[in-house]
Amino acid sequence: TLTDQDGKSITLAELGKGKKYTIIDFWASWCHPCRMEIPNFKKIYAAYADKGLQIISISIDKDEAAWKKALSEEKMAWPSYLDRNGVASLYNVRAIPAIFLIDAQGKLVSDKLRGESLADKLAELLK
Repeated sequence: TLTDQDGKSITLAELGKGKKYTIIDFWASWCHPCRMEIPNFKKIYAAYADKGLQIISISIDKDEAAWKKALSEEKMAWPSYLDRNGVASLYNVRAIPAIFLIDAQGKLVSDKLRGESLADKLAELLK
């Protein structure tokens, strides 16, 4: 279960419902490589959101104000949440960015793809 910036709770299953693939991106406002990945996500989302792709960004920030500031700066078009409930530990996240590509059945497709390699994999899967 995740909580958005307005305090509304939702589960990852609800967020991915009806989608062919879901990218779960663990990041933080202070993580430079994470922030550098966001433009790649914007391109991917623009290309595949209407073809069955969902992106869910989950920040591990401890400082809620820093997270909200980053959201304002980045203007992500997909759902973004602050990990208040230890979701990152459920996914065994040890370093960020941690990017998981999940299929409609909830099975892990990859946890190793970023940037162009992620875009290439999605082009193959959602052609």
